[in-house]
Amino acid sequence: MPAYFTPGRYLLRIEQQRFMESPREKTLAFVLTCRVLKNLDNPSADVKPFLRDLTLWIDDDSAHQVLHDLHKLGYSGKDLSGVDPDTPNHHSFVSREIEANCRHKESSRGDPSERWYLADPVKPNLGDKAKLRKFDRLLAGSQDGANGSAADNAAEAFGRDIDDKDVPF
Repeated sequence: MPAYFTPGRYLLRIEQQRFMESPREKTLAFVLTCRVLKNLDNPSADVKPFLRDLTLWIDDDSAHQVLHDLHKLGYSGKDLSGVDPDTPNHHSFVSREIEANCRHKESSRGDPSERWYLADPVKPNLGDKAKLRKFDRLLAGSQDGANGSAADNAAEAFGRDIDDKDVPF
């Protein structure tokens, strides 16, 4: 299938989950069939709500990573059979909204095709850590309250330089 979506982060809603086996290599996979809801890199872009498969391939080397990925989605089980739709009382991901990355890979015909992956959580860039340490000192000072009000302690904390030894962690 040629690529329709541009590479980037998307919001998806899981519509179905299932296990499958690749026809040639006989590799097991857990597949989440998802509806594309929104382009998170360009929220104003129109997005067609097409279905896409997010495939987690499972082999001896990847089984622990797949279980870890399922835990990130809210599964608390210790094995993969707990997400099998054919298992009574299985954990269902259906209707859950998730973030995923679309990447392009060249197909055997030479044109780009989509590959969908679970997105890693976005880590905010805090930039200058000195600001974080100042707020930590402010919070620590407001909890003491021994020398006056929390506001007085906060003013004192901001009135002097704070270095790494002032932060308890």
